[in-house]
Amino acid sequence: MKNTVARFLKARKDIYPYKKHPRKLFDEILEYLRFRKVEPYIPKDTRLLDISTGDGHFLHYLTRTYNFGNFHLLPRYFPDDFAEDITFDVITLLATIEHIPVDRLRNVVDACWKPLKPGGLVILTVPHPHIDKILDVLKKLRILEGFSMHQHHGFNPECLPTLFNGWKLVKKQRWKLGCNYLFIFENLTRNEWSEFILTIQTSLSLLDVLDQYHRCIGYRWLFTCLHRAPMLN
Repeated sequence: MKNTVARFLKARKDIYPYKKHPRKLFDEILEYLRFRKVEPYIPKDTRLLDISTGDGHFLHYLTRTYNFGNFHLLPRYFPDDFAEDITFDVITLLATIEHIPVDRLRNVVDACWKPLKPGGLVILTVPHPHIDKILDVLKKLRILEGFSMHQHHGFNPECLPTLFNGWKLVKKQRWKLGCNYLFIFENLTRNEWSEFILTIQTSLSLLDVLDQYHRCIGYRWLFTCLHRAPMLN
């Protein structure tokens, strides 16, 4: 605990070189703990896309605290205005997906597939919906700013594996006294697509194939996979 506080105080000036949005100390502490939680899963030699990065505080954290590398901010909406012709090793959505309207969630999840390299990761942190009541009290007491809390819509993190049903669930963990979730999803590599096609070609029964597929990538992508099969040479 002492080490965490010391590291936060030491890194605070580097993480928050400027503040476009108002924040109180407690906001910064919660954000810092979120950064600390995610950082071990991001190798240094990684091309990272941080969606909804805001002031770029997570990128400042990686760059100035861990010498991660250079970055630049793109003032655009994802995925509507994102047209970069580059691929990434990791995509992060930190305390982001609970702000996205329900009717837009599927578009955002599907749009993560294209710019991500095979075997790439999508890392998400999501608060438990019950935490909103606690945050409301803290906000009324002026202990935290609670930026954009009005956008929360009672999102249930347990539905994320369903939304990412074309991905591998690498990690699911509740942390910060159960108040937050960490999810890590991995998109399929070329070999994993090939393994599924090989399963089909061995003439297993339909139920066996579907069971194997469900464990690999989910039913939703069945016909997409069959359509892509000739490309996996």
